Amino acid sequence: MMPLWALPLWSGLVLIVAGCEPYRRHAEYGMGESECPPGAQWDGLRCVRPVECPAGSRLEDDRCVALAPAPSASSPDPIVGAFTVAGARPDGATYTGDAAVTALAQGGPYKVVWTVAGSSYGGIATKRGDILSVGWGDDGHGVVDFVAKGDGTLDGVWYDGKSLAPGRETLVGGLPNLAGVYTIEKGIGPSGDAYSGSCDLAVTGELHVLMWHVGKDTFRGLGIRSGDVLSVGFSTAASGAFGVVQYRIQGNKLVGRWGEWSQKVPTLGSETLTHK
Repeated sequence: MMPLWALPLWSGLVLIVAGCEPYRRHAEYGMGESECPPGAQWDGLRCVRPVECPAGSRLEDDRCVALAPAPSASSPDPIVGAFTVAGARPDGATYTGDAAVTALAQGGPYKVVWTVAGSSYGGIATKRGDILSVGWGDDGHGVVDFVAKGDGTLDGVWYDGKSLAPGRETLVGGLPNLAGVYTIEKGIGPSGDAYSGSCDLAVTGELHVLMWHVGKDTFRGLGIRSGDVLSVGFSTAASGAFGVVQYRIQGNKLVGRWGEWSQKVPTLGSETLTHK
């Protein structure tokens, strides 16, 4: 067998180190344009052999380099879009309408607008897993997404519609059914300001009624529990309608339960949003 160093230059030999050595263009020196061997062409100075890079690579500076993988298309957010609304009030009366959900930031919070019987209602929402918690109201409304830790602690993230940044709150001192007088162990507003106080939580049927006391201010809240998640709509206004919806994301539908502060019965309404 002829040693590699003995092979003539015009043989077109390309050495490839196993693994990742790129293909290189091979030059034929000492020849004229008319003397280029088959498969080579004259570039004005020398004979060169064109390089065909393998699939998934391209020629850069006489080398075949791998192309960066194309970014995968992100899956559409199942929460965002236009929906039809079909629901039942706590007293059993049914209703239909439309709703629109938009993302105020990637991954939330979300803005929800319902149109039912010619009237529009606005809410703000946050998502945890397959649960979407929505607080809605006339003025000064917000939403809290609490997780019950099982030791009398509620750990929450909240939005009030005034900032895209979340607030955070940890309540301690509750009972297994979540009722109790809690201490705000750690409260941090969207701007990073700390606050403290207390929160009274009462359970009536499926409704959880909350009253926060922070300094001289009192805020009302209404919650719905599913497993270890307590969705709470709250109002910073002294009066006015507000409520909470807790949806579960199920394919192209948001299947929810809801309550309103001024309702006369301690049961929940139901509502399903279906993507148009």
